[in-house]
Amino acid sequence: QGSKLVGTAPDIYKYASTSITNSSGNIALGNVEWDTYTISDTSTDYYLAGSNFFSPLTINPNSTINLRWLVKPVNQSALRVIVQNASSTLLNDASVRLQGTGTDITMYAGRESFSQTDWSGGQYYGKDANIETDNPFGEVKLLLLSGKYATSTVSSLTSNTFDLGTTSTEFHNVSWNPTNQPAEAGPDSFRLQIASNNDNNTWVFVGPDGTTGSYYTESGVSIHQSHDNYRYVRYKVYLQTANGNFTPTLRDIDFEFSSDCIPDGQVLFNGLSNGTYTLTVSKPSYQTFTDSARSVSSG
Repeated sequence: QGSKLVGTAPDIYKYASTSITNSSGNIALGNVEWDTYTISDTSTDYYLAGSNFFSPLTINPNSTINLRWLVKPVNQSALRVIVQNASSTLLNDASVRLQGTGTDITMYAGRESFSQTDWSGGQYYGKDANIETDNPFGEVKLLLLSGKYATSTVSSLTSNTFDLGTTSTEFHNVSWNPTNQPAEAGPDSFRLQIASNNDNNTWVFVGPDGTTGSYYTESGVSIHQSHDNYRYVRYKVYLQTANGNFTPTLRDIDFEFSSDCIPDGQVLFNGLSNGTYTLTVSKPSYQTFTDSARSVSSG
């Protein structure tokens, strides 16, 4: 909707239009004259998670603006946070923490993530016979046979392919839960490798030094830069135990990345229950910002 009026009482805008994107998520609006425009998302199925231009925006004569939105499916209440400095420059990699009853989530501005929390029913590319994914539901652990877990052998599970939709510009951290495994299972009872490519076919699993002989063994560490600029990702977990009474376990795993399709300086907290939350934003060399937010149902 533009700002120019052709009538008042009630106001009648010279330009006001509701449009729908095509199957590729695109829409072209031509013959838009110089004016200041308000652009809003009217979908009831998606939240606006990020944008490269903020409304209202000015369209100058003989100019074109490529407006990009990142949207996410509606899931309860949501909080969108925009991080910028005093000059209104958007800041990436700022830590944005949201705390409330039963909630403690930290995200980073300008980053997205993909994760997995359930492997039951064959939600993986392949696994060894000694890997269990259905009992208990959705966890990855060693198979229990005759009251004991398999010892002295390394078993593995390879994930399905994650398609980022575009090539990444940078991978950041990989995290999983539980972060610590039973000491009785022995050192490095849980290990991880990552593979990436642009052909969805060539899979070479490597560890934190970028070689096939290394493994991620600590949650929350940086992903090797050799995965940057790739679109398709798989991971492989290796489980073993030194004591048949104990097994390493994987309950969830999360990978952070950046790409040209992810708007700068923004995060969206989705799936929030009603209540009051504390928001803390921090970044080295900047003053920490703290505020409160309240989530209420729209009904």
